[in-house]
This record gives sequence, C-alpha cells and structure tokens, in this order.
Amino acid sequence: MRHLTARSVLASASTVPLTCISLFGALGCATSLSPAAGQLRLDVPELRGGVVEGVGAGAPVLEGTRVCPTIRCGDLCENRDLEVGHCFAQRIEGPGFLESGCLHTTGAGPIAWSFDRLPCELDDSGYAATDDVLELTVVAATEVTARIDFWPERGIARTGVLEGEPPIVAAPGEALRILEESEFHVSVMLVHPSFAAPVVYEAASGTLRVSPTAGRPPVVVNTGPAEVRLTGFEGTRAALHFDHPALGSPIASEVAFVAPETIVSLGIAVAYEAQDGARGNPMGARAVALDRGGHPVMGIPVTWGVAEGRLGLTPADALPGFDYASVDGGCARPPTQGQATRSATLEVDFAGHRATQEVTWIQPADAGWSEPGDCVAPQDGCQCGSNPGTGARFPWILGLLLLQRRSTRRR
Repeated sequence: MRHLTARSVLASASTVPLTCISLFGALGCATSLSPAAGQLRLDVPELRGGVVEGVGAGAPVLEGTRVCPTIRCGDLCENRDLEVGHCFAQRIEGPGFLESGCLHTTGAGPIAWSFDRLPCELDDSGYAATDDVLELTVVAATEVTARIDFWPERGIARTGVLEGEPPIVAAPGEALRILEESEFHVSVMLVHPSFAAPVVYEAASGTLRVSPTAGRPPVVVNTGPAEVRLTGFEGTRAALHFDHPALGSPIASEVAFVAPETIVSLGIAVAYEAQDGARGNPMGARAVALDRGGHPVMGIPVTWGVAEGRLGLTPADALPGFDYASVDGGCARPPTQGQATRSATLEVDFAGHRATQEVTWIQPADAGWSEPGDCVAPQDGCQCGSNPGTGARFPWILGLLLLQRRSTRRR
C-alpha cells in the first residue's frame, strides 16, 4: 500500500501566504470589484477579505478603509485589462469621499459609487459602456471582530458537499488545539454579525501577532499580514492578536498545543464539488481528530493512503496542516461515453488510530484523459509528502471558486 506522510519534508518549509488576494489572483479569485451592470472591473489588490472570497461582491468594508482601484474594461473589451477610468466621471453618495482616484470611507452605512459615462477616444473603436454604479456597505469597527479563518471548512459548507466525519473546528471563544511539535498555518479574518462574507480591509493595515501566555513560546513564521505558521510544544499556550489601528488588538483566538495522548478518535471528512445537487469530483479531505471532550485537535501528521481504488492524493499541499489533503478522482479511467460512478477508499493512520472513508463520485467521459502524476493505489509502495502552507492548493481552491461562480450565476 502506498502511504503519504508529511514529516520527511520539514526542511522545505515555505512562507507562501495563504491569502487569496496575493496568491490566487491569476486563478480568478476575487481581487476586483464589479459595478452592478458588470461593465467595469475595479482591481483592488491592496485589499484583503477571506481566503476563499477575496474582496468579491457582497463583502462588507471596514470603516476607514481606502479603496484605490485601477479601473479596467473587463468583459466589454477584447483587451480586458485596458484602463478606462478616464471615460467616466465618479461621484460618491454615502459616508465617504473621493480624492486622487481613491474612495476614503469615513463612517458606517451604504455607499453608492457612481461611474457616469464621458466621451473618450475609445468611442471611435466602438466602446459601448454606459453609466454604472457600485454599491458597498461600510461597517463600524466597533461591530467587527477577528476570528481564525478555517477556510476549507467554511468554503465547502457554503458551496460544496461533505461526507464522512463532520469537520469540526474550534468554536468562537474556544482555544484552537494543535498537536505539539506539528506545524499549522493560521489565517485570520474579520467578521461582522450581519454578513456571511468576511469584512474587507487594507491588507497593509493589519498584523497578526502571537503572544505567549504559558509554557515554552511557540515558533512563529509570519507568512502574510494576517497569517502565521505555528509550531508549539506540550503545554504551550498563546493568544493571537490582530493589530489594526481601527480595531486595537482584539484576540482572534487562543492556541493550545497538546500531546498525542489526548486524541481518542480519528475520522475522515471528504469534500466534493456540488454538480446540480449531486456529488461531483472529490476536492479534498481532512483527518478529524477529537480529544476526550470532543474538541478538534488540528495539525495531526497522519499517514494518508488509499486502501481500495485509485485517487490523486497530495497531503497538506498549501493547506493549513498535515491533517488536510488534496484529493482528485481524475486517476480513474473515464467512461467512453456518458458518465459513470467511481469509488475508492481513503485511509489515515496516526498513533494507533486508523480510519477509512469510501469516496464515491460521478465521472464524465473525457476523450483526452491521461493519468495524472499524483495517483495512489493500494499496490504502490513509495513514501512521500509535503508541507502545510507550501505549493499550490489548486484542487481545493479551484473547486471552491468554480462552485462560487455557479452559485453567483444562479442568483
């Protein structure tokens, strides 16, 4: 049986940030805002939202945030990156003002950012844009709190399909438990009680700070303005503060590092794309470890394997910890026509605990199919692995992005 572990590559640790904005802009993750008619694209790479959502439509904006977009043509032009800001006069209604091409938010409430069409040289080449408006909601800093962004679980709960062990995460106000001497990549988001999407703010204005409170201080590697990679020891406890001039230094979470003996159960949660109400291709999996009180313990360096069938399997590839893996059903040979049901069995082992989970999905015909390079089957016999926070989490993030786009189109 082929087993995949993560311990062997600790020396290759990277500081690639988890932020959707900086890492996944080329994949289509929301680094831009689109006015109501969809005629413009306002690129705002200096802003940060949630790892999955970026700064997409519907996300509230923290008061005091400055929005300085590059205004591009978008889908109306063959050159989607063409700058067209000079073809519009801009005006603001609501708690903010325009200065040097930037929106400065000054208080809480709705903002209507109007783009009124002006004659410009692009008219000679058939530029057909008309007036447009971008509506934003600015929220008060006093109503915003910082929280750990468990982005794989949150994204799948919104737009995907889950099977197997419920992927429990630490509840707000509860300490995040991480296995001692294991790495875990923590990302923080800002939340408002009236909005599902995380609050958008200027990335450079906030910093995640780790303050030891008990035991040996953890090893901290800063990987972005609101991201750190943590390694601690038994008895280590720390507070995660999000320092921001408008918020002060709220505690996003407490972190407690625990011994392997605290784990009493192990299960597997599998995430699938949702295709018209049915389970599509598998995207990822998480080994769910619980302690005696039913609290999740994260960062477990499990050994991943495939007990039956064939799966693409890459443990912890740019995911939060060793207990996550990217999974892909593309290793099964597709049917010659139509679609077929495929299945395989995932397994995980850790410290005497073992769990299995059947993975079943619908696979369509694909005349151009070729076997991917990360396929795992029971008869394979090598050992390999990767590190949390490194590489590219393409199966997870691309699946989540595609699901969000489908959901947006339905609305």
